[in-house]
Amino acid sequence: MSEIQKDGCRLASPVEHGRYMAIDDDMNPEATVPTLFAEITALLEDAHEIAARGQNSKLSKSEYRSCATELRRSLDQIQTLAGSIQLTMR
Repeated sequence: MSEIQKDGCRLASPVEHGRYMAIDDDMNPEATVPTLFAEITALLEDAHEIAARGQNSKLSKSEYRSCATELRRSLDQIQTLAGSIQLTMR
């Protein structure tokens, strides 16, 4: 069973790519940092859209809760990626 993003694109599992990043020993850790920052940028753009949507004064309580949940998910992902960058740069 595959997961579907809200834009309809299927998310591939790591197994479909042949290996997990954890065992990708030939990769320079510093080379992954720009990629992590790019992912953070995309998540910030998503968070901006969610926060802008939440400014609508005509949303229902459940819609505000949904926006807050989506925003928290994005921010949690950003925090995880930022932590990964810090660990990589030790």
